[in-house]
Amino acid sequence: MTATTPQMDFGQALQVLRAGARVMRHGWNGKGMWLTLADSGTWKQDGYVQGDLQPFILMKTADDKFVPWLASQTDILALDWCECGGNFSRSASLIQPTSPA
Repeated sequence: MTATTPQMDFGQALQVLRAGARVMRHGWNGKGMWLTLADSGTWKQDGYVQGDLQPFILMKTADDKFVPWLASQTDILALDWCECGGNFSRSASLIQPTSPA
């Protein structure tokens, strides 16, 4: 993953997310962390519909996990946002929980 050099504010980073690309902050401590926008979908477990998902921001963590993300005040006010390489599938179906074995 390579970050592009132009740096943005949070509003510009949101526009990039809405366009389907990934963003990250240079100020984040974890390596390989980035955000993408997950589309709406349906959350299912054991074949039963549990509820509808609204679009949300998804973070890839430094330990290669995916979690819903909320911005801190520091993130919102930061000026070190940048687009990072490549697009990521925005389908929420990629994060449906798996059934217990």
